[in-house]
Amino acid sequence: MQRYREAGLGVANTLSAAFNVWLLFYALRRKLSRLELSGLKQMILAALAAAALAGQAAWLLSLFWEQKIGRAALPQKLGAVFVPMALAGLLYWTLTLWFKVPPAQEILGLLVKRLGRSR
Repeated sequence: MQRYREAGLGVANTLSAAFNVWLLFYALRRKLSRLELSGLKQMILAALAAAALAGQAAWLLSLFWEQKIGRAALPQKLGAVFVPMALAGLLYWTLTLWFKVPPAQEILGLLVKRLGRSR
């Protein structure tokens, strides 16, 4: 762990989750003779593209924060974490809506319904 530190934990977690998904998919494939995955493939590709763009935006925002604001005090340190994360999350959701990813559209529909009911 000393060599890779936090990055090693993140990579190990990601690899174990990916292996778990593969095992579950393999088990499902054995139970069902045919899976219709064309819609899922398109949705995953759109979500991966949105995630890549949002990740790049978070990295660039983090660099910008470091150069312009710094991390001297606690509010600056908190902003260095939460501002790029929040803006990248918003960008991800916006991109998934633009790519017409069904779960993102469902969430938007639920939010609109909830806000309409609270008025």
